[in-house]
Order: sequence, then structure tokens, then C-alpha cells
Amino acid sequence: MSDDIFDGPVGDRLDRLARRIYAVMVDAQCRDWTAERPDRVGFARLGQARHQVVLAAKRYGRSVPMSFDVAAAAVGAATSVVFAVLTLLLVDDPAAPLTLALTLAGALLVGEAGSGSVKWARRRRARSGPAPIDDPLVHADLTRRLEACAAAARSDPDPAASGAADELKVAIAWLDEVRDAMLRR
Repeated sequence: MSDDIFDGPVGDRLDRLARRIYAVMVDAQCRDWTAERPDRVGFARLGQARHQVVLAAKRYGRSVPMSFDVAAAAVGAATSVVFAVLTLLLVDDPAAPLTLALTLAGALLVGEAGSGSVKWARRRRARSGPAPIDDPLVHADLTRRLEACAAAARSDPDPAASGAADELKVAIAWLDEVRDAMLRR
């Protein structure tokens, strides 16, 4: 993210904010699932904040896509195909319905494991310092950027775009709840 909170049009800034909140949310969810940092509602609150930011971005004509990792998808597809081909070559009756069903199910699981291993390796390599969900500076930075976007939205002469300020106010409230829950722990 750019250091300047006023860098670019509001729609572009909201797009970057939604992606950043999504990254923090996925990290929090992964940490909860692995019980590294059990918190059942932190990532859900971050998801609500991201949803509000996406709604505000839509008022500026932006559609915020989910992030897509091409390398992880390619590794997942390749491992699925390799597993399916090897399994069907090694079994006695590859055309049997049960063999095909088990091969397809196994290929899906192996492909997901391959894709997940690429994502896990990237996160492990990139991890330095506290987790984004635990870092109070991340919450402060996101809140500051959301407030700057809300101020710009309030001053926008377009009534549809100025309505984004209300959605950003709700997003800030969700982020405040995440921060407060983190401080209570």
C-alpha cells in the first residue's frame, strides 16, 4: 500500500483497502483454524468490514474481485491431473465406477493440498513480526485510511458516491470491534 492515504481516486483507494482487509481476514481465519490464535469472530468481523468497503467501492463504479493466485491454481491443477493419471495407470480396472469415483475424489484432495502448500510456503516466507490481525498498527492504518476515504466521500458532490461515507463508517465500526476484542484478550 502507498504511504500517502490520499494517493489516487477514492475508488482505487477503496479497492486497495478491500484487498488489504481481505489479506488480514484470511490470515486471521487460517490462524483460527490451525488454533495458532483461536478467535472465532475476529475474521468474521473483518469480513463484515471488507463487505462494507466493497459496497462503498461499488458506489464509485469499482468491483472488487476476490484475489486469485495463478501459481497456486496451476500447481493444484497439475497435481490433480498427475495423481489421476498415475492412479488410473496403476489400477487393474480403471473403468470401474468405484475406481473412477475414488480417483476423482483423491485428485480433488491432492490438488487442493498442492494449491494449499504453495500458499502456505508463501505465507511462511513472508511472515515477519506479529500476525496482521494481532498488530495494532494494522488496525490503526486501516482505520486512518478508511477515515480519509470517508472524508473524501462526504465531500463528493455525487449523492451516490457521498453515500459511501455511511458504509465506510460502518466498516470503521467493525474494525473498532476487532481491535477492542483483541485488546480484551
